[in-house]
Parts: sequence; C-alpha cells; structure tokens
Amino acid sequence: MRKAVAIDPKNTVNLKALSNRLGWLADALVTTQDFDEAVEHRNAEQQIVDSLVATDPRNVEYQVRQTWPQIGLGKIAEKRGQTDLAMKHYSVAIRKLERLTVAFPEDFSVLEYRIRANILMARTLRTANRANWRTYRDQASALIANTRISNDKGLPRMSAMLAKFDGEK
Repeated sequence: MRKAVAIDPKNTVNLKALSNRLGWLADALVTTQDFDEAVEHRNAEQQIVDSLVATDPRNVEYQVRQTWPQIGLGKIAEKRGQTDLAMKHYSVAIRKLERLTVAFPEDFSVLEYRIRANILMARTLRTANRANWRTYRDQASALIANTRISNDKGLPRMSAMLAKFDGEK
C-alpha cells in the first residue's frame, strides 16, 4: 500500500486505504500491548487524513476521518492508564465533531462518531473515578434521543453502545 501511495501520492483512494490500514494495525497492536508502535501508526494515519483535508477542506468524510486517529490515540492512552492524555485526545475529537455537526447537520457519520467519542470519554472518566463522566454520557444519550437523522442501522448501534456502557460497572 505504501508503494502505491509513493507511486501516486495524490491518489485519494490509496491514501484512504493506507490510513485505514494504519488504523487497523494500530488497533491490533493495542491488543498485543505494543502501545508505542500503535501510537506511531495512529500518528501516521493522522498525517494522511490531514493531507486529505488540506486538499478538500469541505469534504465531510475526510473531516470525520480526522477524528479517527484522535479516538484511537485516546483508546491507547486509556489502556495505558493515562487518563489526562486520553481526555485530551477525546476532547480534540469531540470539539471537531461538534463543529462538524453545525456545518453538516444531516450527516449521520458526524453524529455517530460524536456519540461514540462522548461514550468513550465517559468511560475513561468513570474508570478514573472522575465525577464529570455523566456529562459525556448524558450528552451521548441526548444526541441519540434528539436526532432527526434517519439511519436504520447506525442509531440502534449507537443506542446499543450506550446501553452496554450503562451496563458496565
């Protein structure tokens, strides 16, 4: 994949595919607790999606993809017990997704990742016994309850994610 990108560095299909592979590899490395290498892959993924946004700043897909490495870095920090760093990464993603909600109010992917990021932030805070975890949990719940976006698969999936979070202790 890297060779394909090197041959044609402006090919967005290859760039998106490479960023996906880097994210998937980072997730796999987290399961084996190779956190440093996972961070490297997430940072490389971030560089690629940032370059995609730079070429097409109004592309909502690229802008949503910009939050994926931040969410992944938050998960890595959470696994390492680095609550403040996890919060920082999740906050970057949440703020970006809040801005995207205003710019693209009918795009379900924006809403989906905003809900997900809020649930992940709530989980991190609750695990660290921080009192403000409910703020993020309640935000996710409100986003689900108040959506006017029709999506027959995504909304039940987000509701299930919230229900699973609520069932965890």
